[in-house]
Amino acid sequence: MIEDRDAKVTLLREQQHRIRNNFQMIAALLAQKAMKSQDPSVQKAYHDVERRVFAMALLYDHLLGLGEHGESVDPGVYLESMCASFDDFYDFAGHHITLVRSIEQGAVMLGIDTCTAIGTVVNELVANAVEHAFNGAAGEIHVSVHRTAQALIVEVRDNGRGYAADASEGTGLSTARRLIGSIGGQLAVETQAGAGTKWLLSVTLPA
Repeated sequence: MIEDRDAKVTLLREQQHRIRNNFQMIAALLAQKAMKSQDPSVQKAYHDVERRVFAMALLYDHLLGLGEHGESVDPGVYLESMCASFDDFYDFAGHHITLVRSIEQGAVMLGIDTCTAIGTVVNELVANAVEHAFNGAAGEIHVSVHRTAQALIVEVRDNGRGYAADASEGTGLSTARRLIGSIGGQLAVETQAGAGTKWLLSVTLPA
């Protein structure tokens, strides 16, 4: 029984390692394609896909350290690791952006699909803030995670220029809404021109 379990754990880790390496290779190829293109719209398309692959690669990096518990993930630990990687991936120093984190860890374990969706959406929201919120000015992006009795709450907010109330849905984040909807969660936004933007992601926890 123990030998069978150990064999399954070893096989799972080998599969996760191969998948992680494939994600990293795809991300590198996308980055190369973006650099070779002279068309800004094509570059943006490549970078958008690269960003999503980056989120998946980070998840599999995290899974490789979980041993036999690799079917569930602490979203706080995963998001902390992801946010720590954002500094280099998004060149915050070059953009004069500070990322402030307040992430509760050890509060809940969630399935891989749920954490994948959450991580992808957080990645999209941070990227959206980097691209649109500051218009070259210095600024801050805050990421916070905490658990309530019924839900996991993730907040991504910035102190940038905000959006007009009727324009917030036109920021290319329809994919984020669909992803959160697919795991039974909700994504709400509070924004005002000149007053920053706050995205609130909530995922109901299993009973």
